[in-house]
Amino acid sequence: MYSLKNVIKTAIFCMIVLSIMTINTIAEVYKIAEGPEGGTFVIYAKFISKMASGRNIKLESVTSVGSIDNIRKVEYNDAQFAIAYSGHVYQATKGILRGDSHQYVKVKAVGYLYAAAAQMAVKTDDNIKDVNQFKGLKIGIGNRASGAADTAKLFFWEMGVWDHITPYYDSYQDIINEFILGNVDAFWLFTSFPNPSISHVSKKIKISLFDTYQEFNKRNVFKKYPYYTKCNIPPNTYNNIKKEIKTFQDSAILIAHKDVPDNIVAKLAYLIYSPKGLAMFNKSRFVSDPLIQKNGLKGIVTSLHPGAKTFWKKIGSMN
Repeated sequence: MYSLKNVIKTAIFCMIVLSIMTINTIAEVYKIAEGPEGGTFVIYAKFISKMASGRNIKLESVTSVGSIDNIRKVEYNDAQFAIAYSGHVYQATKGILRGDSHQYVKVKAVGYLYAAAAQMAVKTDDNIKDVNQFKGLKIGIGNRASGAADTAKLFFWEMGVWDHITPYYDSYQDIINEFILGNVDAFWLFTSFPNPSISHVSKKIKISLFDTYQEFNKRNVFKKYPYYTKCNIPPNTYNNIKKEIKTFQDSAILIAHKDVPDNIVAKLAYLIYSPKGLAMFNKSRFVSDPLIQKNGLKGIVTSLHPGAKTFWKKIGSMN
């Protein structure tokens, strides 16, 4: 028969074991930060989360306002994975984010997902052909701390008109609604194409897309921001837009906190970039530019997570 002392010892031992089991259970549930409602980040994050479920990786998608917010979430371990723009990750790790000198050393790259293009929509009847015509206008640019808003500010700042516009911060969906109602003069999206929000608007209002590439190129902005590249949006991508639109793009990449176990990151990379994973991605309607294994490190200019290195070395994509 147990003495009271033994009963207490047994109870304490059970509590410790239960505590360890609970900690381990919590540690095995990872979070992936999404992005603004109506944006591509949300779609990709939820799809990756769905792919991971049933593969012994518990990955829950959580809301965010976009790229920079996602980088901060990963840095401070509020999310272990996220989607962000390569340019913002570069700036963050160097401590040169606009208005933020903190060096985000815990954020590591995993792999390329898609190209995000700057898409500036205006009413066709406004006949805006020059960037100076945006002066005095109210322009929807995305949520604060989103990659879209930050890139819009960079664009208009470099063009010399940032102080002459009224930026309107909100989610893509709300900005679209305000544009349709006439409360916003133009809107900016930084995402893949075709984007469903722009497709929706183009069926209700006759719109045009502004040529951002021409403005960027003649001011030599590409030399200043080498992670941006030229992008062509094909004719008829959107309703009534018959000509090719020249713009610029950045790479949307998957990032991870440096302390996520290497085997978990390698396993998630395999789920996404293995032939089976790529087939799942590419048969989805939201993928406009097929994801292929040889482009898995496209646009990444920062350090990889060790688990990602293991995966990419194993398949021969890096030495």
